[in-house]
Amino acid sequence: MPPLTNEQIMIGRAKNALLSFFEQRLSVPKIYLDADWQGEKVDVLAIDRAGVGDVSVAILREASELTDDVLIQKLHSLPAHFKYLVTIPQTASDWDIAERSRVWDTLSRFPPLFAEDGVGRIGYILVDFKSERPSITVPISAERFRSKQNIYDLADAFASSHTADFEVREISW
Repeated sequence: MPPLTNEQIMIGRAKNALLSFFEQRLSVPKIYLDADWQGEKVDVLAIDRAGVGDVSVAILREASELTDDVLIQKLHSLPAHFKYLVTIPQTASDWDIAERSRVWDTLSRFPPLFAEDGVGRIGYILVDFKSERPSITVPISAERFRSKQNIYDLADAFASSHTADFEVREISW
């Protein structure tokens, strides 16, 4: 197996930080890393209530890749109740003020983060590597998109056919 690059390590650590983020936010989650969700790769897929509840998706990109409008269109097209764009710095060093400002300026020029009908907003998450453990900051909270039966049908089918990377397991005595 070839050695891991710093970029691979940062992405892996960011995915684990997102897993913890969803674990804390959801009541009984099943969380999947690198999921094929409706034919699209998402970095993190979280389904609440043991795989039968609300669906959250997160797509992770380096800060330098934020100029891609197709990314926001992709997030809008994904069937989910909560959608997140996640950014990591280009290097594992601290996010400096200039880099945070550049990312925020880029994000403010994106196509609208809101759904066409105004119900739902894509959230924005920053992952920071300045301490021993990656930390998460949410400058723009996700707002719930409309529920549609196909989202629940997809969640049921996915949860029953895939092994979660994290789930709350019932203890039987």
